[in-house]
Amino acid sequence: ADLTNHSHVRNLTRKLIERGFSDEEIEKILRGNWLRILEEIL
Repeated sequence: ADLTNHSHVRNLTRKLIERGFSDEEIEKILRGNWLRILEEIL
């Protein structure tokens, strides 16, 4: 997925909810993605 701005993250979150992911699962997915990005940048 193309996540070039914050609206794309909202769309991703919406799709995860539609597909039945729990709040906890979504938090883990999004947090893991941000941590990976920060590690790559730093």
